[in-house]
Amino acid sequence: MFQVASLVVLMLILVLAALIVLLVVRRSPTLSGVTRVVHIVALLMAIILSGVGLWLMIQTLGGANVPVSVPVQPYWPEHPKITDVEPKDFATVDAQITEVQIFSDALSWPTKILLTAGVLFQTSATVAVLLGVATLCRRVTSAEPFTKSLRRLGYRVAFVLGIASFLGQVLNGIGASRAGEETLRVDGFSTDGISSVSAPWPEPTFALNIEFSEIFMALVILVVVELVAVGIRLTNENRQLQQDQEGLV
Repeated sequence: MFQVASLVVLMLILVLAALIVLLVVRRSPTLSGVTRVVHIVALLMAIILSGVGLWLMIQTLGGANVPVSVPVQPYWPEHPKITDVEPKDFATVDAQITEVQIFSDALSWPTKILLTAGVLFQTSATVAVLLGVATLCRRVTSAEPFTKSLRRLGYRVAFVLGIASFLGQVLNGIGASRAGEETLRVDGFSTDGISSVSAPWPEPTFALNIEFSEIFMALVILVVVELVAVGIRLTNENRQLQQDQEGLV
């Protein structure tokens, strides 16, 4: 009941926010063509992703069956009673399962907080980029789009994207590893007959899967910002030189 009520309230908030965005953009006469479309899409995507992130955080903190992808020690299921498999291509394939999906209602609060913080940071990174794009769309139509504030905006977006995405992945990895230990760890079990397995199901392990694409994107944003800053400086110097020459004439 809590999840359904929170989802309904969240959907109403998202619809209201989307309507406000559309009204604001519609009343902005300076935006037109591609700029208007990109501006609307960026704002709507920022709202949608913020809502999805908020829903995931609510589900993690208050949900009954919290879904988590947890890392496990590499394994491959064996079926001793199955023989003569056709075709025999499987013999040339080296396959391992290193991650399983669990649904748990027994996660500790530290684990839930880690998973929630991971979602918060990763969502913030994506939303920061979208809001930066929306701001750039409004700056394109201004009298002087290339100013120092544009440089500061680029620095902020790059910083949030790089730091937040990295921290989000680290926190999510730690939380997922803790979730695996809390749900899959086995202290002992019994079996009929002789068995070589050390656990009746996949054994949890600790793993951090870091994707560096967001960090590389942040570095690219910094380089572009510096190139724009150099272009602004050279343009101002050429303009000043031209004015000095006209003054001499």
